[in-house]
Amino acid sequence: MDYADLVVWNGPVITMDPSRGVVEALAVKDGLIVAAGSKPEVQRLIGPSTVVVDLGGRACTPGLINTHDHFIEQGVSSAYTVDIRYPKAKSIKEIKGLLAERAENSPPGQWIIGHAWDETLLEEGRFPTRFDLDEACPNNPVYIKRVFQMGVANSLALEMAGVTGDTPDPEFGVIERGPDGEPTGLLRGRATSLVTDRIEWSLEERVEAVKAACRDYLSQGFTLVVEPGILDEGVEALREARRRGLLSLRVQVQIGFLRSLGEVEDAVQRFPVGGDDLLRITGLKMAVDGGV
Repeated sequence: MDYADLVVWNGPVITMDPSRGVVEALAVKDGLIVAAGSKPEVQRLIGPSTVVVDLGGRACTPGLINTHDHFIEQGVSSAYTVDIRYPKAKSIKEIKGLLAERAENSPPGQWIIGHAWDETLLEEGRFPTRFDLDEACPNNPVYIKRVFQMGVANSLALEMAGVTGDTPDPEFGVIERGPDGEPTGLLRGRATSLVTDRIEWSLEERVEAVKAACRDYLSQGFTLVVEPGILDEGVEALREARRRGLLSLRVQVQIGFLRSLGEVEDAVQRFPVGGDDLLRITGLKMAVDGGV
């Protein structure tokens, strides 16, 4: 008798198959579903080494697939950054308070990163500026990310990046400036890289970020995520996590953000499509018109 490796029962098993609908039990062998039906049908596949999961009335569904999400970035945010999302921070004042709290427990000079704010939801109805961040963290470089291609840096972070009123806008990027021509701290497009390229995460920190992301995604029912836009360090972290057996859900990678044919040609040479069921490079990501 070829027994199942895993049996799930005692709860509704939602197959998403119109011909089957909701069944009582499910059996898995060698990573494939070999039976989905009544409890008696599946019970005969239980052997001495079969793992039996009792749902206790809870539902079993197919794993969710996230077709576009910055997986490693989520892991970094979860493991290392300050959560300044609404409604945790409803105003710039509250953002400053959360950043200042982190600064109190961080040595001078250590980067403080915040993520996921939205100026349209803040009481002040405006973007934070470097001056706001300076008040909260005068002795630490600070970068608060709105989205991948927009964020605000404080004066120390801009100084470390060599950004002044005389710095020209980079290709595909904008350094927002005040009436005096000096940077406000707001960076758009590839201008964000002027600061973010100064923020270094070790391989161990990035592997820990992958572990944190796996935990977060699996807790919400996701079993596959498409990571749309990482390069060398991100791929290295995923491969190392895979090698150590720490990658606990499937990740499909698109290499990017690529903005020129030269970058595309380089990526094609260095990151050929391929991999395995757990980690696979599937293509490239290009941007032709910026972002938010």
